[in-house]
Amino acid sequence: MPGASIARWTRPAQPRARLVCLPWAGGGAGPFREWRNLVPPDTELLAVRWPGRESRLDDPPHAGLAAAVSGLADDLHPLPGLPTVLFGHCSGGLLAFELVRELRRRGGALPGRLVVASCEAPGRLTEPRPIGDVRTELAANGVTDPRILGDPDLLAVLAPPVLADLALSRSYVYESEPPLPVPVTVVATEEDLAATPARWTDWQRETTRPLRLAGVRARQLFPNGAWSELVGVVSEELPCPRR
Repeated sequence: MPGASIARWTRPAQPRARLVCLPWAGGGAGPFREWRNLVPPDTELLAVRWPGRESRLDDPPHAGLAAAVSGLADDLHPLPGLPTVLFGHCSGGLLAFELVRELRRRGGALPGRLVVASCEAPGRLTEPRPIGDVRTELAANGVTDPRILGDPDLLAVLAPPVLADLALSRSYVYESEPPLPVPVTVVATEEDLAATPARWTDWQRETTRPLRLAGVRARQLFPNGAWSELVGVVSEELPCPRR
């Protein structure tokens, strides 16, 4: 059974595949609940719930990216074997990538595919990146209601998990390892794919398998944007087609 860090949004009687979703900085498991009726019916849908949000509001943040990845690998280990697709959104894509590396180091089963959305190739992250003002960071993600940015009380609740997640991802410095024997799909807006192609095509260096680039015609890939289009792309990578 999943631990406290994982929400299970579907429970098919005879699952044929598993989709594990890692959210963006400050995000939780909740938004992926909307995917319950959008993924193929034989798919077990799980979403990661990091500390400091939703039902884990009082839990302290992870000490670092390595600790977060190791803890998640521990939580996933007891799950019954199923063909699995690992999906990470923005900074969640970076953690998903490092999770696959950690599973390989442990000699564990690897996912059948890694799918990342709006996450540039990790090999380009060769030095830490600064964290801006929390209002600026929240406004940039396109998810936060502008009214929250002007409410000090709401901002005080929302800011800590965002800053904790950004501390994990912005401090990340890429370390070279052999490419993964796992196919990778990179999802981005069509505009981003055209404007900065190397950010996405450089993912090919991290896999021995062919890289798939998937463009979505939208301004951004968050819940208030092309959320249903995004799950459609992710579902294409699952072994149980939608009926």
